[in-house]
Amino acid sequence: MSAGAAAVVEAMAAGERRGVTPELRTAYSRSGLSHLLAVSGLHTGIVFALVNLALWWLPLFRRGHLLKNLLAAVAVWLFVAAAGFPPSAVRAAAMCTVLQAALASASEYVGLNALAAAGFGMLVWNPNWLGDISFQLSFVAVAAILAWGVPLCRRCRTRWKGVNVVVDAYLIGFVATAATAPLVSHTFGVVPLAGLAVNPLAIALAGVVVFGGALWMLAPVGFLAPAFGFVTGSAAEGISALARLTASLPGGTADYTLGGWPTAAVYAVFALATLAAWSGEPKRNVPLRT
Repeated sequence: MSAGAAAVVEAMAAGERRGVTPELRTAYSRSGLSHLLAVSGLHTGIVFALVNLALWWLPLFRRGHLLKNLLAAVAVWLFVAAAGFPPSAVRAAAMCTVLQAALASASEYVGLNALAAAGFGMLVWNPNWLGDISFQLSFVAVAAILAWGVPLCRRCRTRWKGVNVVVDAYLIGFVATAATAPLVSHTFGVVPLAGLAVNPLAIALAGVVVFGGALWMLAPVGFLAPAFGFVTGSAAEGISALARLTASLPGGTADYTLGGWPTAAVYAVFALATLAAWSGEPKRNVPLRT
C-alpha cells in the first residue's frame, strides 16, 4: 500500500487526516469528494451495519436481541468517540440508536422523526453546532435522502436486484450531492458539477475502505493483514484517482459563490417542493370504529 493510500485509509477509517497531502485535499475538494476524508454519517452507518452483522447470532439466545441492540449501540458510540465526536457522526449515531431501540422494541422507525430528534438533542447539548458546516451539510443531505432519495428509489425499482443496487446508489448519491451543492457553493465557493456523476462510485469504494478498516479493528488477525492492506489500499487509490481525474476535467468544477439570501431561497424552494409532493400523495382512509 502506498503512503498516499495509507493516509486516505487512516482518514476514512479513523478520522486521522494529517497524512493527506494538500494536493490531494484540493483534488478531493474540487471533485466534491472531500466528505469522504472525514468520519461522517456514511462511516458511522457502515460500522452500524458491520456490528449488527457480526452479532447476528445473539438473538438465538434468550433475550439475546436486547443484548445485540445494546452492544451495537455502544459500539457505534465508541466509534464516534474515537473519531472525536464530529457533528455528522454524532447525528448518525443518534439516528442509529433510535433505530436500534425500534428494533429492540419492534416499534416503527420513521427516519425524518429520528433526524428531527437527533437535531433537537444535539442543539440542546451544543447550540454552537448550528453554525458548524459539517452539521449543516449532514442534516441537509440526510433530509434530502429521506424526502427525495428513498421515494425515487422505490419508484425506480425493477425486477433485477443487481440493477436496483446500482440505481439506488446513484440516486442516493445524486440527491445528497444536489441538495448540498448550494451550501457548498455558499461556503466554499465551488460547485462540483462532475461530483454528481462520480459520487456513487466513490461512495461504494469508500464503503470498502471503511468496512475493511472497521472489520480489522474488530477482529485484528495478523495473518490477514496483507489481504486487508491490499483491498483497502486498492479502494483508497481508486478513490484518489477518481478525485484527481474529476478535478482535472474541463468544466467539472465551477468556481462560484452563492450569496446568503439566494442560498436560503434555494432551500425554501426545496422545502416547498417537498411539501407539495407530499400533499399530492393519495391519503389513506382510516375508518372510525363505533
